[in-house]
Amino acid sequence: MKLPIFRSENNKNAPAWLAEYNTGRAKTDRQYVCQAPFRALRFSQSGNIYFCCHNRFYSLGKYPEISLQEAWGGEKANKFREMIKSFDLSGGCHNCRTHLENRNFASAGTTVYDNLSKGNPEFPVMMDFEISNLCNLECAMCSGENSSMIRRNREGKEPYPMRYDENFADQLSHFIPHLHEARFVGGEPFLIDLYYQIWERISTINPAVSIQILTNGTVLNQKIIDFVENNNVHVSFSLDSVVKETYQAIRQNANYEQVFANLETIREISQRKSRNISVNICAIRQNRMEIPEMLRYFSEKKIAVIFHIVHYPPAHALWGLTYPELAELAAFYKNSALELRGNIPQADMNRFLGLMKQVEIWRNKAKMEQEEILPEEEELWKELYNQIVRHFQKAEGVDVVHLSDKYSVRLQAIADMVDDRMLVRRALRNLRGIPIGMLIAELETGSDEVLLERFIAIAN
Repeated sequence: MKLPIFRSENNKNAPAWLAEYNTGRAKTDRQYVCQAPFRALRFSQSGNIYFCCHNRFYSLGKYPEISLQEAWGGEKANKFREMIKSFDLSGGCHNCRTHLENRNFASAGTTVYDNLSKGNPEFPVMMDFEISNLCNLECAMCSGENSSMIRRNREGKEPYPMRYDENFADQLSHFIPHLHEARFVGGEPFLIDLYYQIWERISTINPAVSIQILTNGTVLNQKIIDFVENNNVHVSFSLDSVVKETYQAIRQNANYEQVFANLETIREISQRKSRNISVNICAIRQNRMEIPEMLRYFSEKKIAVIFHIVHYPPAHALWGLTYPELAELAAFYKNSALELRGNIPQADMNRFLGLMKQVEIWRNKAKMEQEEILPEEEELWKELYNQIVRHFQKAEGVDVVHLSDKYSVRLQAIADMVDDRMLVRRALRNLRGIPIGMLIAELETGSDEVLLERFIAIAN
């Protein structure tokens, strides 16, 4: 695979925000808006293979129908790389494009891939695994897509089939010698048997690989402790509160004392071995006022903090708060930022400022809508259709009308399943809180069942 030619912000096709964005990036990483298509692969539980965790729209193929080598070096992969060379983010990079256009660079997923080291261009240097939803928790803001317990107990549905097998692990052996980093999420990674096979292959073939695991912290035994101790393992804990009552209300089925004891065990190993350890926080309604305190708490323990901006479900997402609530939150974060500055690591501060800026964007939008009389359904459809059109007009070489009609018709078919037309009007109004590219990606990949559930949920 030939690497694309160097492109800089001086290129005539460069977007207006690129020069400002590049000022905060390492100079060696400025040639592409995003490094992911040239350095990374992601495996999803559906079998679809992607370049990154932020774009679930553009699939390179589906395992086992396509091999890993075909996914990485095939026509679809190379076509997408050409799009990125031309600064074209219309191929599913909707969420990142929204953040970049809003100059909210700290929240853009592209920044995650800037830190990837260069390697052999014929192989990815990073692989990202999300192959199963097997999980022991039923978190308040989660769904059956990410938790087998929720899918069984809350949703009453059959388990998802496991798409990956030992042959998948065999194919990975071809790539492992060239890997620098491998990331594992779930479900709960320490419950997924195939991960242990993959970790064993990595430790045997290329023990220098940085193994990064995102865990809910509930599973820890001597086997895991020995694995973390004796391999290049970096652990991130999903922890949404340091307050017991809040934590257990969000992370249902988890034991607060046990999880924080497990955190201390892994922290001791990680810091003794000079390895990274972090916490991944879902910023939601239940914990929104606790976030500055979490920054202080984990900073004292020298644990990095990463924020996940939640869009679904609306009942838990910050964007669905009222204008007064968002105004209060934005002011609270602004005051907290002044108090925190200089007292926590700059990287954590930058991520908090990114969250703060996103809250301010939602606040400004809510202010414009707070006195709005709910428009008629026809007017709402027209507005949404125009948003979709404007989205595709930013892309090059696409049939704007065909694509706009395609996704509008799909959404209308979902809306027609709902008898309550007032609910439909509320849902259409609230869809304005979702990045339009994310909506399109959902319409492209979601089943009628899932889309109907989300359409009804977003009305509330």
